[in-house]
Amino acid sequence: MITLLIVLFIIGYISITLEHSIHLDKAVPALLIATLMWAVLAFGFNQGWLSVINHHGDVFNVLKSTSEISREQEGFKNILIHHFSNTK
Repeated sequence: MITLLIVLFIIGYISITLEHSIHLDKAVPALLIATLMWAVLAFGFNQGWLSVINHHGDVFNVLKSTSEISREQEGFKNILIHHFSNTK
């Protein structure tokens, strides 16, 4: 899963650097790759393959405990909202 995220980042970075060759504005591949990376991260998180860490250092993982799944999902949602609100 981490490898997929790294590959997506590299593809996005290359497409941004080749903006003149592929005739796209930088924003198009940047937003597309960012969306794909968040989708992969959300899928991996909900499957329990990935953990996410917020800016306070709190770690969220759905496999942590079955009684705290809603807390873990709420933490992931807050991180997602925080980062999407900073996307310009």
